Amino acid sequence: MTHVGLALHDPEAFAASWNSGEIQYRWWVWGSLWATAVLGTTTYGMTMGILVEDAGDILYKGMACTVAAGLAWAIPLPALYPQQPVGLAALGQQHSASGTGDG
Repeated sequence: MTHVGLALHDPEAFAASWNSGEIQYRWWVWGSLWATAVLGTTTYGMTMGILVEDAGDILYKGMACTVAAGLAWAIPLPALYPQQPVGLAALGQQHSASGTGDG
């Protein structure tokens, strides 16, 4: 749980240590961060529906906020990590996991 706390309090240090290969986080760390994001965005979305008397609308707004946040993160993601070069010349090249081409 120390890694999850680090990610929430100092995300830059969390990402830098993972990107450099210093730490290999286990699956449950990523799962915990995913659950934290889903719970947070759902709760925030539900607060937007509190003024409505229909409980179904509150749940709908919670899910809509979570889906919107996920799409807002996922749609531009491929632009941040361009495709790796393809072809015979690229076979011998090593590329970093960050996708910045510095490897």
